[in-house]
Amino acid sequence: MEYLERRECEYDTKASVDFYTEEGESATPFLTGVLVFTSTPNNAINKYYLGPAPQEEMARQIAKAVGPCGNNRDYLFKLEKTMASIGHEDPGLIKLANEVRRILGHIHEDYY
Repeated sequence: MEYLERRECEYDTKASVDFYTEEGESATPFLTGVLVFTSTPNNAINKYYLGPAPQEEMARQIAKAVGPCGNNRDYLFKLEKTMASIGHEDPGLIKLANEVRRILGHIHEDYY
């Protein structure tokens, strides 16, 4: 839990929620006690919030951002892989990850 608190250091609220699936009509949660961190989209409070932006701009920020627990791009790539492994591929997430990869390719070319 200490690692998670450090990684999500810029959150505003931490809450325990129930998680429901879209499958079936069950009123019973699929999981209970899921920990959720939320952040404000207020730039005055959250210095890391990019706001509405074109995908390429978000990808450039993700490609170079580093937090207390590592690179933002690594977090994005792990999220993409995890979502695929549980059968929930997200086209927007995949597109963003591929844009970050494209940018990193250009960064790599600039240095070598």
